[in-house]
Amino acid sequence: MIHMMHGFKIEKKMESNYRQTSYNIVDGDLMKPDFLVRMGMAERATSREEILKFSKDEDWNVRAAIARNQFTPIDILIDLSKDKDEFVRRNVMKRQEMPEEILAEGAKDVSLTVRRRVLENKNCPQWILPYFLFGDKWSRENALNNYSVQIIDFSI
Repeated sequence: MIHMMHGFKIEKKMESNYRQTSYNIVDGDLMKPDFLVRMGMAERATSREEILKFSKDEDWNVRAAIARNQFTPIDILIDLSKDKDEFVRRNVMKRQEMPEEILAEGAKDVSLTVRRRVLENKNCPQWILPYFLFGDKWSRENALNNYSVQIIDFSI
């Protein structure tokens, strides 16, 4: 079944069990259809060209979907770690394959949720933990509880 959406022909396919629906762009520019269609396509993108195109999409939902996509190369994730939208940066910081330097930058982010995703990342190195010890209560408690950090009290 072909539908028109924002001036584009979209093919809607019902799977045999009638519970799953897939959408394909039949005619039109990849960057113009409704953001929900682009977001779904971004989540399933596998080629570097598609992923790169979606990583530059105008809608943060689409860029966040690329940050969650398991096929997104590390260099594109590093670019997305500097995205203007905190939801995109938050999804990047959840990724286990992020380099320590990028996690360290995320630990200094202005967004509390981005900083929390760094702390929740299983690959967060211990040398980043001091960034959290002077932050909000949640960050301090989780930095101390999730890692074996020895606190030395020098007060007399």
